Order: sequence, then structure tokens, then C-alpha cells
Amino acid sequence: MKNAFGIWADMLSSWSAVAQSTQRMGTMATDSAYVVDHRTKLMADALRNPMTGDYAELSMMVPEKVTAFSQAGIAGWSAMAAMQSDSFAIWQRMMTMALSGKPMTAAQGRALAVQSSRAIKRASTASDRIMAPVQSGANANAKRLRSKKA
Repeated sequence: MKNAFGIWADMLSSWSAVAQSTQRMGTMATDSAYVVDHRTKLMADALRNPMTGDYAELSMMVPEKVTAFSQAGIAGWSAMAAMQSDSFAIWQRMMTMALSGKPMTAAQGRALAVQSSRAIKRASTASDRIMAPVQSGANANAKRLRSKKA
């Protein structure tokens, strides 16, 4: 990074990623509510008349959740390890500067800011990676169920 404007661009990019993540979470919440409502009605119909229940749809509920939450768990552990690695690298840089006995130079300050900004960006996109399997399942289910209904 050659100038301070790059640091600001990184920070603005981080905030943009947070805004996009919020929008995706809203879409997932809407789709999830639709799927839950639809499947609740299917369960009620199957209880009222067991011979006509949509057991193909109902039988997908548990396996898809196990798959999605397992993938989300793996992504979560990976994101946590990356965030810890970033935090340790930043701490290590700060301690190296502190223990040198010299004041921090502009170049060192810029390098620390760039490293911190990138760590923040990676942390802000971690929730997207973690929620992606759950979100894609909810979105796909809502799309499939909406097309079934039409």
C-alpha cells in the first residue's frame, strides 16, 4: 500500500462487506420464515390426514440441517483460527515496536494500520462464510417451495 488512502479504502470496503452481510441475513430471515411456515402447514396436514402427507418434503428437513450446520461449524472453526492468527500477528508487530525502545515510525504505523484493516475485513466477512451453508439451504428451499406452490 503506497498511501494512506489505501487504508481508508480498505476500511470502507470492510464497512461495505458488513452492509452486504446484513442484507443477506435479512434475505435469509425472510426465506427461513417462508420455509418454516410452509413446512409447519405440511406437518399439520400430515397429522390431520397421515395418508396424504408430503413425506418426501418432510424427510428432507433433518438431513439438510445436519449438512448445513456441519459445514457452518467447520467454517466457524476455520474463521476463528484465522482471526486468532491475525490478532497474534498484530500483537507481535506491536510488541516488536514497543520493545525496540524507539518511537514508531510513519512506515511502521502505516504497516500496522494496513495489517489491522485487513484483519478487520477478514473478521467482518467471517459471518458470511459461516452462514453461507445455512443461507444457501434456506434460499434454495424457499425458491423450490415457492415454485411448487405456483
